[in-house]
Amino acid sequence: MTRGNRILLTGASFTSMFFLGVGLAIIGAAARNIGLTASQIGLLQTVQNIGFMSSVTLFGYLADTHHKPRLLLIGTLLLSAAFFFFYMSTIFAVNALIMFAIGISIGSFEGVTDALLIEEHATRKSFVINVNHFFVTVGSLAITVYLLFLQLNWRLSMTQSAAALLVVALLFALGRGKRHPHRKSSVRERFYAIRSERVVAVLFFAMLCGLGLQIGTTGILTTFLMEFRGFTQVTSKIALIVFISGLAVGRVVVGFFARDDRLGRVITLLFASSTVLAVTLYFINVRAVIYPAAFGLGFTVSALLPLIIALTGVLFPHMAGSAMGAVKIGIPAGGIAIPFFISILAHYLGTELSLLVFPITGALGLLIMATNLSHISEVEKHRLTSQTSNPAR
Repeated sequence: MTRGNRILLTGASFTSMFFLGVGLAIIGAAARNIGLTASQIGLLQTVQNIGFMSSVTLFGYLADTHHKPRLLLIGTLLLSAAFFFFYMSTIFAVNALIMFAIGISIGSFEGVTDALLIEEHATRKSFVINVNHFFVTVGSLAITVYLLFLQLNWRLSMTQSAAALLVVALLFALGRGKRHPHRKSSVRERFYAIRSERVVAVLFFAMLCGLGLQIGTTGILTTFLMEFRGFTQVTSKIALIVFISGLAVGRVVVGFFARDDRLGRVITLLFASSTVLAVTLYFINVRAVIYPAAFGLGFTVSALLPLIIALTGVLFPHMAGSAMGAVKIGIPAGGIAIPFFISILAHYLGTELSLLVFPITGALGLLIMATNLSHISEVEKHRLTSQTSNPAR
């Protein structure tokens, strides 16, 4: 592959992940403009997650057997059409179907771009995947600022996004991906191959814990600070911004310094750090530590998702798409499970005790990684040595 083609596909991948962030945030960002009720928001998010979970698994498998830029071209065109028609009609069922299409589209980005980048970048896999997911954060922040703070026309923003995605689609149409005609294994063969690897289950649960920490804190932080720490609307939102800033910074910085042959150890260390910081943030009632702890927690949990994905790609280089697709089901699973447990505990035990979910989740992720670290490191070293000794594969 030429350097120009690698740059083109990398740039197109980063841009598609930016619009993945837009797709994730658009319901919340435009809800007040559209006039959605809480019930409708919940239904749209559920439908989107169903589309995402189905798509990330399917496209992950297809990424191992089909032309990756062509798969991303399909996903980009579908998202462009979905953005263009989203709430053009006022019929809720129609828009729920469109939201399902958005879920499928962004699931294709999640399922294919990481596999494409691992293929295009032989070294520094962890860094390039961290940057790829950094653009998801940028996209979510951008559409929120665009709609909520600047108070611009949300319908126009969807039309503009649809047009921009057509340009991204053109880039994928021009890109040349690697072909693997020798990969003829069936869906069943790949399913059994992945199921037999306990590392996939380990990384799935690690992903669930990492995403649960991130999504749960994003949702509850301002409420917690106002109810239990005496923060105001303004100061609590500043703390949330500090947390999100930690997410953005950590995703790049940790990815830059993490080495592909030590990803298991780095992930374990991040879970240990996030557990300590979760205890500090939620259970040490010292106002001076709130902002540093919020930034630190964002910094540590931010890199968990991309590093777990990168580790999956390192461990399963010849079926990276399928393996990563299985692990990435932990993304929506974590976003659903942890907030659900917080809600249940808050209802029966009170909000303050429900916050124990955060350090427990971090400790569970640490336990899962630590008890399997020697096996992961062994497989990690073997796979990287195999790739080095046989770079043509």
